[in-house]
Amino acid sequence: MSDIVLVQNNKTKYASLLQDWGGASVFFESWWLDAVYAGQQWDVLFSEDEDGTVLAMLPYCRYNTWRMQYSDMPLKTLEAGVVVRPDIVSQPQQLDRIATDLCGQLASLGLAYYRHQFPLRSFMPERFAKNGFKQTEVSRFVFEHLEDIDIVIKRFNKQRTSELARSVTLGSDNDMSAEEFYRFAQQCALEQHISLPYTREFFLVLYQKVVREHRGQLLRLTNMVGDTLAAAFLVWDSKTLYLLMAYSSRLHQDSGASARLLVEALKKAHTMQLRVDLCLPKKHQSASLLKQFGAEKQRAIVVSKVFNGWFRLPLLFRWFKRQSLDCQYL
Repeated sequence: MSDIVLVQNNKTKYASLLQDWGGASVFFESWWLDAVYAGQQWDVLFSEDEDGTVLAMLPYCRYNTWRMQYSDMPLKTLEAGVVVRPDIVSQPQQLDRIATDLCGQLASLGLAYYRHQFPLRSFMPERFAKNGFKQTEVSRFVFEHLEDIDIVIKRFNKQRTSELARSVTLGSDNDMSAEEFYRFAQQCALEQHISLPYTREFFLVLYQKVVREHRGQLLRLTNMVGDTLAAAFLVWDSKTLYLLMAYSSRLHQDSGASARLLVEALKKAHTMQLRVDLCLPKKHQSASLLKQFGAEKQRAIVVSKVFNGWFRLPLLFRWFKRQSLDCQYL
């Protein structure tokens, strides 16, 4: 069997099991991985019991740099790592065995580096750490309880409350095209003298797949003359609505559009009975968000390992490059 056929069989098997198991976030869906890996070939590692029954899965992709292969988080993807069969989650010994098995499989791939941000409340990071992987804590800001939007808004600080008061004349709609959204994102990036970390082609492919699966939409705020002041790409799964991409023009920063954009997203999540994840880039992950919006800070873990010491050089290069990545609405 050729490698291409084997990989395709793995992906088909993965998609079928993921649907049967349920509960995984949108970032683990096979169609999402097809989009965000942008033409790269991704594959799946399976951990099985003695009878060949799959207990856990780890999708990954091989990237190439400096004549080395590595696996890293794809763009605009908040979670990756291991998906465990639901009935196994409460079995510590099985989880230990799965982690050891998957860590061994990763080591055998010949990768120079591996890094994935595991889902919230995953039991796997600490078990990967026991197998020599590094754990790095990052913060995610979430609105968990949206039963009463007015109560949520009352937790906004004085600055954000004032912005909301100034935004009462703004209109909101879901009629923005994907091309218009990307051009607006570019405009916001230019206003901040940075560049977008993704291409037009990447966004269009991702947007088309999300819309085809009925998992998201664009949200736009305009003034009375029709100028776009802020816009967001909302994506959701069965539990969470994500502000995957969100931008606000600095030319209209006194309009209150940035705070209003969040409120419109919260309203959307409220009607769908979902929580909201702000999906903030790392540079925005600070305690000030708790004071401004009253969001709940939750702990997520990035699991990584350098298998080849020479890969520390491209890692250093990438660290400098990432200092000016994405602009967001906050």
